[in-house]
Amino acid sequence: MNKKIIIGVFGFLMFVGVMVFAQNNPNVRWEYNTLNIIGWSASDVNQELNRLGQGGWELVTNAEVALSNTRLLILKRRLQ
Repeated sequence: MNKKIIIGVFGFLMFVGVMVFAQNNPNVRWEYNTLNIIGWSASDVNQELNRLGQGGWELVTNAEVALSNTRLLILKRRLQ
């Protein structure tokens, strides 16, 4: 097997292991943020997500709030 493939697979498995540990570790704490994007262009959304990403925020999901014409992006970041 190619050495680069083996190293790549090993690196990926290490990454997955770290992520699983972080998600299941009771000592890891998160903070959450919401962003209402109704009326925003795709370009504006991308720009804002990139800005927030530089601050450590990760997009978790989006939600449409019933009967309120609101679309929320829900983000989280790990507390230090």
